[in-house]
Amino acid sequence: MRGADPWRYLEWLREETAPCGGSRAAGEALEDSLVHPRLLIVGGAGCGKTTFLRQLAHLWCLGVQEARTYTLLFPIFVRLSELRAETGGDWLIDFLEARSRERNWGLDREFFREKLGAALAMLDGLDEAPWAARRIEEIAAASPQSRFVVTARPIGPAGADGLAGFRTVNVGSVVPQLRGSVLI
Repeated sequence: MRGADPWRYLEWLREETAPCGGSRAAGEALEDSLVHPRLLIVGGAGCGKTTFLRQLAHLWCLGVQEARTYTLLFPIFVRLSELRAETGGDWLIDFLEARSRERNWGLDREFFREKLGAALAMLDGLDEAPWAARRIEEIAAASPQSRFVVTARPIGPAGADGLAGFRTVNVGSVVPQLRGSVLI
């Protein structure tokens, strides 16, 4: 952990989430929902949940990189469909450490454990990994300084019950776009 430099990770995440074009539409209600530290965005296929989350990740990375400080909330973006249900109690840290090895970010589990204490965790597709619902609730409760934004289609645990401690926002068929700045 000592001397870890997250620059390669931030570069990857910024490039991975770069806008790919598309129409701009009013998404202010959804963007305004970011004031909630625990947010579950629920909507049908193709309504823009992932697009919104990717834009948020991209803009957050730009902010962290431009500020040249790692004291801001650290961005963590995970497609929940890439996780396996049999992962243990440190499932998110294990996943991030494995990705770091695969992509040569040079960041170890202690780095991610520390950053998860003050992170913007963006978790996409809870409906594709419904087993993760309670684990997300647990990790959010154990990380009071972090913010969580989770997306899901309106099926399974996320569609029926939501996530304990999370504000649920239902989105329609409009693809939301961020205005270009978010609270950091």
